[in-house]
Amino acid sequence: MKKTVICLLLFGIGLTVSAQEKAETVSMRYETQNDMPLFYQKLKESLTYPMAWRNSSIRNFEKWREGARKVLLDCMQPAPPVAAFDKEVIDTEQRNGYRAEKILFSVSEYSRVPAYLLVPDGNGPFPAVLLLHDHGAHFSIGKEKMVRPFGVEASVLADADDWAEKCYDKQYVGDYLASHGYVVLAVDALFWGERGRSSDLETPMVHKEKIGTMGFSMGAHRAWMVSAATDVVKAGAAVCWMNTTDSLMTLTNNQNKGGSAYSMIIPGIRNWMDYPHVASIACPKPMLFINGLRDKLFPVKGVESAFSTMQDVWKSQSVENLLTTKFYDLPHFCSKEIQDDILEFFNQNLK
Repeated sequence: MKKTVICLLLFGIGLTVSAQEKAETVSMRYETQNDMPLFYQKLKESLTYPMAWRNSSIRNFEKWREGARKVLLDCMQPAPPVAAFDKEVIDTEQRNGYRAEKILFSVSEYSRVPAYLLVPDGNGPFPAVLLLHDHGAHFSIGKEKMVRPFGVEASVLADADDWAEKCYDKQYVGDYLASHGYVVLAVDALFWGERGRSSDLETPMVHKEKIGTMGFSMGAHRAWMVSAATDVVKAGAAVCWMNTTDSLMTLTNNQNKGGSAYSMIIPGIRNWMDYPHVASIACPKPMLFINGLRDKLFPVKGVESAFSTMQDVWKSQSVENLLTTKFYDLPHFCSKEIQDDILEFFNQNLK
C-alpha cells in the first residue's frame, strides 16, 4: 500500500495521504525525528551502566570511586598538556568588602584565558569557590554572567546586567559570595565571552582545603562534574542540571538541540555511567543539588530518579547528611533565595 501511494503521488494522482502514512514515508527516507535517531529507544535499552556504584563488581567504595574516576577521565582524553598558571593581573577595582581583579592565566599549554578573581578584604587564606557560568544559548558573555564586569564597553555591562536580572534574580552570584568572605574565580568556557566563537587557580589568599564549586544550568553540570573529577574541590553546588538519560533522551526534550549538548559531551561515558552515577563519584564530599518544579528542561520524574540514585550512594557510605537535594517551585532560574541556600551551604562546609 505504501509503495502504491508513493508511486501515485509521483505521477501526480491526487490521493489523500494520512499523517501516519506520511510519517511512515518519511521514516523510510530519513533516520531521525526531532533531532533524535529513530532507534533511540533501543539505544536507551542497551545502556546498562556497568560502572555505576552497585552495578560494578567493585564492592569497596574507595576502590570503586578510584576506578570510576579513572573511567571518567579516560573518556575525557586526550587532555591538553599541563602548564604553569603564570597569573597576570590586568586591572583591578575595589568593591564593597572585596577587590575585583581581571586576570590572565594558563589553563594548559594550549590556552591562556581571561578571568575575574574576587578577593575579600582582610587577611587570608579564605575559602574559595570556582563559579561556572550557564549556557543559555547566549555566547557574548561568559564569566560576566557570574561577576559584574568592569573596564568594559557599556554594551557588555548592559548585557551582563540584563543576564543577571533574567537568570539570577538581579544578583551576581560571584559578587554575592565575595561580599560574604569567599575568593571567587570565574572563567569563560570555550566559545563564550572572551574565549568566543576549568581549572582552579592557586593563589596565596586561597585556603587549599576549602575550595568549592558552583554553577547554574550548564554551569551546574560542570560543577558536579568537577566535583567528581577531582578532590581539590571539597564541596559543590549545582542548580538546575541533574537528570537521567532515560528522561532526557526523548523526542521532545531540549537536550536534542545540539547547542545545548555539545558543550557537555564526554565521549563514551554513557557506556559506563549515567549522570547521577558520575556525580556520585563526588561522594562522600558535601554536595547541594537544586532543581525547579517548573523547569521545562529537566523533567521532574528524571530529577527525582537521579536524586534517589545519589541519595542511595551517600547513604551507602553513611554520609547521607552531606548530600542535600531540593526542589523549588520555580522555572529554570537561580533566585536570590537559592543563592542564600548556596551561601549557607558553603558557610557550613567550607568556612
